[in-house]
Amino acid sequence: MMDDRPPPWESALEAYRRTHPHREGDLDAAFASYDPDAQVSEAAAVAPAAASGSDTAAVSEHNPAATLFDSEGAREAAVAGMAKAERAARVQRWKAGAVAWVRDLSIGHEFVADDVVAALGLPDPSAGPATNNVVGAVFSSLSKARLITFTGKFKASERVIGHGNLQRVWRRS
Repeated sequence: MMDDRPPPWESALEAYRRTHPHREGDLDAAFASYDPDAQVSEAAAVAPAAASGSDTAAVSEHNPAATLFDSEGAREAAVAGMAKAERAARVQRWKAGAVAWVRDLSIGHEFVADDVVAALGLPDPSAGPATNNVVGAVFSSLSKARLITFTGKFKASERVIGHGNLQRVWRRS
């Protein structure tokens, strides 16, 4: 009996297309040449890990697949991945808090990014100030949703790290 279902990668491709419409051409080209029954060449086959740790760098320069198996590297990657996931969860909680903070403002109330950061802290303090771009992203999405409106005014930041940079003044709509 033949299975009429599409191959699993087709449903994954459809999901990717729905979430990444701007990348359409990239996948079409990749999947046009995809042959699940093709034989893998010896050059593309995974090579065994280097015999000693000192050889790993040299081997990986010529054969990147040689670094696929590294128990210490795997543990380090696991720790880094968990830290990244926690930062992402923390940022999601911050975003929800920022939206709630803005919604709680009275209509017409004016504020700047410093006000939200003063109330909630940075989205991810451990990541450093340059990687907390989510503050601006939240304002952009709130503006598009017409929950806030740019007043046309600017105010100098009072945060030391901001060096007096100008921030937009927003109004709760």
